[in-house]
Amino acid sequence: MAVLSNSTKGKVGLKAAGAAIKHPSATRVLAKGSAPAAKGGLRLGKTIAKRKASRRIEDVGKTARAVGETISIYGPEAAQLFGWAEPPKPKRTAPRVLVGIVIGATAMFLLEPGAPGKERRAKVVALVSSGQRS
Repeated sequence: MAVLSNSTKGKVGLKAAGAAIKHPSATRVLAKGSAPAAKGGLRLGKTIAKRKASRRIEDVGKTARAVGETISIYGPEAAQLFGWAEPPKPKRTAPRVLVGIVIGATAMFLLEPGAPGKERRAKVVALVSSGQRS
């Protein structure tokens, strides 16, 4: 109530107290009527408070998820930077690439469509079967 000055607020309070003294029955009626209104206000306040709380919980959930994602992405890198964890050993890709090339070349050599592929497969079968007899 910043609109009213302190002296005006005091005068209004005195007038209300004087009216309550002059008309006690009206005061009782007003008090009895204000109790249901207060209960309704309490119910409304509870609903609003629950809604605000659920929104805050959603916000906290979103924040926790963002923090978790950040930690999962940058956590290992930061641990390595601070020396808390050893960096992983670099993988040697050259041998893996060479093995893949050899497998691919062999497959192309043996699975070539047409007569040359059949002849090569027959030779390989003959070499493998003759090697088992020895």
